[in-house]
Amino acid sequence: MLTSPDFGLKFPPVVVVGFSGGVDSAALLHRLAALRSAHGFELHAVHVNHGLSSLAGDWSSHCSRVCDSLDVPLTVLNADPSLIRSHASGLEAGARAMRYGLILPWMRMLGSDAVLALGHHQDDQAETFLLRALRGSSPAGLGAMREWSSRDGVSIWRPLLREWREALLSYASLNQLPWIEDPSNESDDFDRNFLRNQVMPLLRSRWPQVSRSFARSAELCDLDSQALEAVDASLLPSLVDLFDGETVLDLDGLRALDSHSRARVLRAWLKSLVLPPLPSHSFEEFERTLLSPRDDAQGVVEWSGHQLRVWRSKLHAIQVPRELVMQPQRVEVPAQSIIEVELPNQSLMTFRNNSSQARQFIISMREGGEKIRLPHRDHRSSVKNLLNEQTPPWLRVQMPVVRASDGTVWLVGDVLRSVEYGFWQEETGSSIEWQRPLD
Repeated sequence: MLTSPDFGLKFPPVVVVGFSGGVDSAALLHRLAALRSAHGFELHAVHVNHGLSSLAGDWSSHCSRVCDSLDVPLTVLNADPSLIRSHASGLEAGARAMRYGLILPWMRMLGSDAVLALGHHQDDQAETFLLRALRGSSPAGLGAMREWSSRDGVSIWRPLLREWREALLSYASLNQLPWIEDPSNESDDFDRNFLRNQVMPLLRSRWPQVSRSFARSAELCDLDSQALEAVDASLLPSLVDLFDGETVLDLDGLRALDSHSRARVLRAWLKSLVLPPLPSHSFEEFERTLLSPRDDAQGVVEWSGHQLRVWRSKLHAIQVPRELVMQPQRVEVPAQSIIEVELPNQSLMTFRNNSSQARQFIISMREGGEKIRLPHRDHRSSVKNLLNEQTPPWLRVQMPVVRASDGTVWLVGDVLRSVEYGFWQEETGSSIEWQRPLD
């Protein structure tokens, strides 16, 4: 940014700076504010109040004052500190997950033209490389941060990755920028702080160019991983299948690959689905729990609100299912009317009664023992057996059962429809539709 004052690019229509109030994001916001008129882009800032420090409110106020002075609209998003503290991977990971969990949905509301700009610099890149090396990451992981990337459908831009923190400090001092110093940055209880405060200074005393070397290694790993991604993506067509409109992978084809190739193909597949990357430990869990040759394998690998599941020798990547839990609910549908019922798992039942008579229905979760008479069958069949034949287990737990007022099962989710329902639908033009839980 400092060596290339205009970043050497055509700016996106809308740039949103992730503004913590620290020196890095302060320098980035100031520089972009100076460039917006000449380049004609819209500039916003977003600040996450984590609520972890007694100073959090003061930091939000500071960010507001800075943005007012630069005439930049600021949005403050408030986090739940209890959720951060309870994160399974610790406070650092919890705070990072919370930031993305708040900012990305807000960014998507701004539209596809909006780009999130973050103040990560080359020292951050070097630290990230070393952290990931200590965790045993693959070349893709060691590639660390890219200048341009995307996450959950949001474009992310890191224009400072080639700048050193010292250069940003000089820029901030030269322009008399105010910034926040978070006291927690001095605590070596956090891994990144320990590297920054203890390890990197020691390495730098012996090898002054250590940060540059680590950052360069990250760049080379990224180039290699991109080349591997292209190769892995070329393998996907032979392994990909479709189920219920979703892309799945053939498990037998995956088993035929060696473990390293499987991991790379999985990364390429998840990237094609625009899903969060799978952590290294999850690849190991996949090898242990999901490569069983049994068709009825019930293993689950869970990460970032998603799951890998196996059904009928196919690998599925799904959102964590919203299981339906509810007491039976009676619904009165007047004649010539439409009634919508939102269920506890955020799915939706829509009743369209086009007949001249009111109808009453009962919605419930599956409790076991239900039977349904399907078209072209002269007997009632077990709902459990029918669903086991054609529906993955994670969909079964989400599906409601709809009964007529006499208790006869008419529908199960959007999979099973009874003869009785078919007669009513054909005679009156009425319908009952179930919309699956929203992602």
